[in-house]
Amino acid sequence: MLQLHGAVEGDAPDTGVAAHYGAIGPEQRDLLTGRGFVDLSHRDVIDVTGPDRLTWLHALTTQHLESLAPGVVTDVLLLSPQGRVEHAFTGVDDGETFRAHTEPGAAAALVAFLDRMRFMSRVEVRETSDQHAVIGRVVDGTRRYELVARTELPSLPERFGSPAGTWAWEALRIADGEPRLGLDTDDLAIPNELGLLGSAVHLEKGCYRGQE
Repeated sequence: MLQLHGAVEGDAPDTGVAAHYGAIGPEQRDLLTGRGFVDLSHRDVIDVTGPDRLTWLHALTTQHLESLAPGVVTDVLLLSPQGRVEHAFTGVDDGETFRAHTEPGAAAALVAFLDRMRFMSRVEVRETSDQHAVIGRVVDGTRRYELVARTELPSLPERFGSPAGTWAWEALRIADGEPRLGLDTDDLAIPNELGLLGSAVHLEKGCYRGQE
């Protein structure tokens, strides 16, 4: 979207996409009324495949995933043994693949950690940022992330309306109280202080790394 008229590239960690297109106020209004979208294609994407993927992720993470229905979007954390947040990602399963997105540049470390934890589980983990992209939209008053094929990016204005920059999206994110790992947090952050209990942390599942 940086090739579009008025596009101004964002600063780190949001380089590679537009911070705005010259009219931040109208961009945010278009988002809120469902007439716009945000290019978040700088976010990293990973795929987890294999018949054990959901039970395996369920055992490792803070989220209840073993019975996750296809199409249901969920927020997930991986904690250190001390309960610190090490990785955060948002994913959805389609019945064959659990596809998730995470912060720009975070996929390599996430994939490496998950790969070390495979042991005998029938799973495969790989980064697919070159194939899939993330966009942001407001639907029925709720912000949501969507995954699309990277080849679809040029056609998105025809489907979803005017492009908005990350500044407009970030303003809505902050208003919603949603933290970004590494931007709003440090290495000592725990889910409790980030307001993630119940959303990214299931309160009734069994043991997982860092629960204690």
